[in-house]
Amino acid sequence: MKNRNILVWDAAVSWKILKNKAYLSLEFDDILNNEDGRQSEQSAYQQTTSWHDFRHHYIGIRFAYHFDAKKKE
Repeated sequence: MKNRNILVWDAAVSWKILKNKAYLSLEFDDILNNEDGRQSEQSAYQQTTSWHDFRHHYIGIRFAYHFDAKKKE
């Protein structure tokens, strides 16, 4: 097996909420599950094949809030 280019689809969407003081985002990684972590090299003298185990596609959720310092009167 030769090394090949692969198409990896990632997507992310985010929303500003709470009067633009916070945001919520949703991320998708490797939607098509194309990453395989395999690499093969071949020369006239040797052939080397290696692979990596890693988690395929995942979904991430992120929430961030910006606190404002308020002046006391």
